[in-house]
Amino acid sequence: MPVKVELRPVTPLDEEFLFRVYASTRRDVELFGWGPAETNAFIRSQFEMRSRSYAMQSPNARSFLILSDGRHAGSAIIDRSGTSISLTDIAVLPEFRGKGIATQVINGLIAEARDSGVPVVLSVDRTNAPAFGLYTKLGFEVVGEDAFSYAMRWDAR
Repeated sequence: MPVKVELRPVTPLDEEFLFRVYASTRRDVELFGWGPAETNAFIRSQFEMRSRSYAMQSPNARSFLILSDGRHAGSAIIDRSGTSISLTDIAVLPEFRGKGIATQVINGLIAEARDSGVPVVLSVDRTNAPAFGLYTKLGFEVVGEDAFSYAMRWDAR
């Protein structure tokens, strides 16, 4: 049975949850061989830098919590201010992955884009094969690339 997925605007009280979601995407840091305190400090600094970077690059983007059947499952950053809907970031906690949650969020953006006549754009890290596969399955196409990521776009057909 499909889960009910909703987006809720982030509030200042959500900061620690947002950090937890971000940290769940940074399992690569465990390979550095640091202790828990050093690992946590590094990930927190990366989280803070990423937050500032997104705020500078997409000042009109809005942050959302992803709720799955009312439970905090992940986060998304969406910018609707230009001539497209930009999915700046999306992440789902490990215990919620594989349940179609991100798919529902992205399909909601696709429906919104179809109704508005605008594309959905995003960037995905080259090493994130699961996300790249999902975006491809949902109809996104690679429209550019650099050494680290692919620029992808969904257009109404």
